[in-house]
Amino acid sequence: ELYNCLNVISKNKLNLQFIPHLESVKTLVDPENSEWRLKSGIPLDDIYYESAFGQFLDYLELTKNFSKEGDLMVTVFSEIDPMVLSYPKRSLSIVKKLKKDVFDRLGRKPKVSYNTNGDFYNGWDLPQSKQVSSCFYLKELIEEVDYISPSIYGDRGHVGFNNSMATYT
Repeated sequence: ELYNCLNVISKNKLNLQFIPHLESVKTLVDPENSEWRLKSGIPLDDIYYESAFGQFLDYLELTKNFSKEGDLMVTVFSEIDPMVLSYPKRSLSIVKKLKKDVFDRLGRKPKVSYNTNGDFYNGWDLPQSKQVSSCFYLKELIEEVDYISPSIYGDRGHVGFNNSMATYT
């Protein structure tokens, strides 16, 4: 199904923003359980990379679609901030690998976005956040991505509305 969708997008010369988004059956059936990604401790390793981008990269290798027409953006991480920000050196290597892998297949680098879970606030009370020892690679990581696109949920406590004005906590 992924290949069919990508073929339709490419054939019609549409822009593509590829966003691999980790999901759990829990969040699909239990609306109260919305923070599993934050608490999961998903390791940013080869298994993550292959799960998130393997089929997409295989498609690009096979078809060479998106090499010329249309804009291509790939979201490298989506709402797994504690792992991304706690291991910025590893996260930075994933961003660089993704750019290289797409370039090797298409002859151009994609734009890369990082979809944060709101305002970076969520998850800093989790154990993995204590692994942060330096902001050096964090700065490089933020500079390496082209866009940061936060998911902001008004009902999750860090963005609220008072008299039609947004407030941030």
